[in-house]
Amino acid sequence: MFNFSEKISELKSSILYIVFLAGSLLIGLTWLSIGLYNALKLWIGTPWSSFVLALIMLVPVIIHLLIKAFSPDRPTKANTLSSQARPAADPSGALLSQIMGAVAGQSTLIVTVVTLLASFIAVRFPSFLGMFAQVVTAFVDDMKLRPTATATPRKPRRKAAETEE
Repeated sequence: MFNFSEKISELKSSILYIVFLAGSLLIGLTWLSIGLYNALKLWIGTPWSSFVLALIMLVPVIIHLLIKAFSPDRPTKANTLSSQARPAADPSGALLSQIMGAVAGQSTLIVTVVTLLASFIAVRFPSFLGMFAQVVTAFVDDMKLRPTATATPRKPRRKAAETEE
């Protein structure tokens, strides 16, 4: 049977892993650039150390541009219907339209949040999109069935002093 809490804990651990990895990479690159700047300042002097450090940081971009410039261009296929492979039926498009149809009459904030969550789930976890569509549809149906606060007016409360008189 499908264990939802296990999948959520896996999702939380993977998100934490990515956040910690990105944070440590950022901290490491920061300290590496500070150390390299101080070493360059000692070796070649203050005015040139920033320039040389910027060139060192741009080396990967320069290498990429050189490889792209000197690589042979691949021949492109003709864009005809017979040469293009037909894509398989993508259920995520139908599920996304179902979700958008369900939240169509709601507030802009709810529509925005649901759209962002649905697109994130469609890209990262497409197998969960069907379950998310069911949850959103059930939530919107429940919200439509709830009576609004203005439909059932409350009786005004009387103060204790007024009732004694």
